[in-house]
Amino acid sequence: MLAISSLEVNSFKDNLSRVERKSLVKISNNSEIYISKADKNNTTVLIDKNNYTRAGENHLRSIYYVELEQPNTASISKKIEEIIRKLFSQKEIDMKTYNFLTQSHNPKHGHMYFLPKIHKINPEVVKNIIKQGFNHSDIEVAYRPIVNKSNSPTCRIEKFLDLIFKPLLRKDPFFIQDSKDFIVKLEKEKIENKCFLIAYDVTSMYTNMQIKDLQETLVNNLEKIDKLSYNFQIPNLADLAELIKIVLENNEFEFNGHIYKQIIGAPMGGILSPTCTDLHLASILKMILDKFQYRTHIKLHCQYRDDGFMVFTGNMLQIEDFLALLIRSTIC
Repeated sequence: MLAISSLEVNSFKDNLSRVERKSLVKISNNSEIYISKADKNNTTVLIDKNNYTRAGENHLRSIYYVELEQPNTASISKKIEEIIRKLFSQKEIDMKTYNFLTQSHNPKHGHMYFLPKIHKINPEVVKNIIKQGFNHSDIEVAYRPIVNKSNSPTCRIEKFLDLIFKPLLRKDPFFIQDSKDFIVKLEKEKIENKCFLIAYDVTSMYTNMQIKDLQETLVNNLEKIDKLSYNFQIPNLADLAELIKIVLENNEFEFNGHIYKQIIGAPMGGILSPTCTDLHLASILKMILDKFQYRTHIKLHCQYRDDGFMVFTGNMLQIEDFLALLIRSTIC
């Protein structure tokens, strides 16, 4: 055996110059600058902190949130603990699941942060920046709100529910897991020369869905659960419905020293949010397609989150009928 102290440590060369390193330290210590990752890429963005805070506060004044005087972290945690203890005492969950659900210590409310959508800045503005320089206050930047819910009271419950519901999502005929899955499905289809390729986007999917509708969708999907297909014990449906209600109705978080609660939709960053919104969108699309009289012309229909893709062999008027159904459903 070789002692760590006897190992030689190779010298390393800093990949930054002394001037660059000094500048980096200076920027990181500047309280007037907020450093963030950009939305949808790994670019580092420096933002005027006052502008960032103002943008966040403006977003939180929308109808989707209410400000709270204080967080309800303790009462939410207590309620969840009572349900978990009851499930374990009634042998609805095993010891492994019980330990997983009770591992969170000193739970805290979530924290909201915003990712700048620099990819949506007007290309002409970008050209002018490169050419002439710019005043940062002249640039309109949209932000994506994210809630970090790690160690929140509902964090473990969300992970547990997500494990239960995610397999149901994979059974949806329109669901695609990623771009590779999309290509595989596309290559399996024999696409005619005279057909339409249609792409559509669901506007603000996470906040365009009512909490009661998301809750109803998940509860309705409970009946589809095959308990024998899981490698862990699934509780009874009534208790699962109660856990769903607690998770969806208690999305509390902090921003700039204030506590807020999301009262419409599901938060981006929530562990259960992608699965529950995907399942709800799938149920809406099923209703739309059941009403669509030209459904036989749909050669292929794929859905990934808020992006839809369709291969359609009908005509333009029939496509407009489909798009009208989408718009009336309030998801586009």
